[in-house]
Amino acid sequence: MMKISEKKIQIFFSNNGVECCSRRQEEISIKEPSKRSKKGKRFQDCVVPLPCDGEEKDQNLIKKPKRVVGKKVEMDNVPNPPPDLPREFKQALEDTHKEEQLVIQKRTTATDMSTGHNILSLPARHILNPFLTEQESKWLELYKGNKKLEFIEVDIMHPSLKICKAHLRRWAMKKDKGNISVSFVLNNIWNEIASRNSILERDILQLWSVRVEEKLCFLLVKLPIQTRSDQ
Repeated sequence: MMKISEKKIQIFFSNNGVECCSRRQEEISIKEPSKRSKKGKRFQDCVVPLPCDGEEKDQNLIKKPKRVVGKKVEMDNVPNPPPDLPREFKQALEDTHKEEQLVIQKRTTATDMSTGHNILSLPARHILNPFLTEQESKWLELYKGNKKLEFIEVDIMHPSLKICKAHLRRWAMKKDKGNISVSFVLNNIWNEIASRNSILERDILQLWSVRVEEKLCFLLVKLPIQTRSDQ
């Protein structure tokens, strides 16, 4: 709607219609359109009133939506449910007649592929099935004379179906917030296994456990590329 403002114009009349010394002043109000721009609202209309103290506290009490953070790299985008143990591994186990179980399914990390570390980490929080006996668990928590934790020598059948021996250790690392992160690691020969089987960072591996005459053994499976997703 166009706003109208009043403009006052003063006109002087004499008593007989001719100007004289005694004049009668009349004010005539004339309506005319305002010269104010039609564009935009008035500044007063754009001002947002500040909340009072009570309202400001109420605003602070409103919870903001939490940012959803995905899982860590070693566990993201892995097949679910996990694929079964490949046929060639099952055929190699026929003579043992032992039941295998999936220990972990993970993506390899930069640490796993670092030749300086020479380890494959198995974070305890991602272990799918327990694979140690009570006696083995207690043994891995003991220290040797050189203040290093004890290890268990295990046999590993890797993707080439060859068997090698590795050391299984338990690592407990203290975090900045005081929490303790527990991981199992396979070391001693991991660099050689990764090189022989062309294992790269972010490849998806499965580690299966099996008992052969009560001895702990592992089956290392590298999932085919069609089951992987880098998104």
